[in-house]
Amino acid sequence: STVGDAMLTTLRAVLSLALLVGFYGYAFGIAAAFLVLGVVVASFTDSGRGTAALILLGLLMAGSVLRATWKVARAKPTVEGLPVPEQRAPELWAMVRHLAAAVDTRPPDEIRLVPEVNAAVTEHSRLLGLVGGRRYLFVGLPLLQAFTVSQLRSVLAHELGHYSHQHVRLAEPVHRGRLLIGHTLEQLARGSWLAFWLLRLYAYLYFLVSAAVSRVQEVEADRASARLAGRAAAISTLRDLPGLAAAWQ
Repeated sequence: STVGDAMLTTLRAVLSLALLVGFYGYAFGIAAAFLVLGVVVASFTDSGRGTAALILLGLLMAGSVLRATWKVARAKPTVEGLPVPEQRAPELWAMVRHLAAAVDTRPPDEIRLVPEVNAAVTEHSRLLGLVGGRRYLFVGLPLLQAFTVSQLRSVLAHELGHYSHQHVRLAEPVHRGRLLIGHTLEQLARGSWLAFWLLRLYAYLYFLVSAAVSRVQEVEADRASARLAGRAAAISTLRDLPGLAAAWQ
């Protein structure tokens, strides 16, 4: 049933959030295990070199995770594009606010034009992705040039629909968690191969569990697009996007 599916998806979202918090607990737990193992080895053997190696390994891993987490937490995502103030495009802003209200999410704090056949919504989240921050809507200039108003509404409804609270209340932080873990692994891949490979296994579990939530998000985004722009506009948008992208290139 629809209610049963929604409950199952919500449970998966809750599990995903628990796994997100546990990601860093798991990382420091492995580092602590190496440290404890080093102390245990020291108490039962005279192998000073092996003990030092285990303790050093634990310290290096803890340091790598701390460094990667700090970089991700402190990172300032690049905000590209040309800002569009509301006084310069009141109808566009009115449309975006209407669509945001219709999908039960907050509107963006900024709208920016970008030189590509694409649209996207992103946030500068806080507290390791658990709390949302400043939200940006990026709109490709080619879409404004080539699409009808209904087609543009279809695209924007789909993007804002990814943040909808109507069906999956916890989908938003789950989405941010996927980005957060991905960025952390990128940092670890550059600094600590051992930490990267050990945490990659845990990350795979998180992505596996959260994938179901992401699929529901995508379906809901498509439904929002068809509901708010009309089926004909949604269909024509999907049909015209590849041609427009090729022509723009």
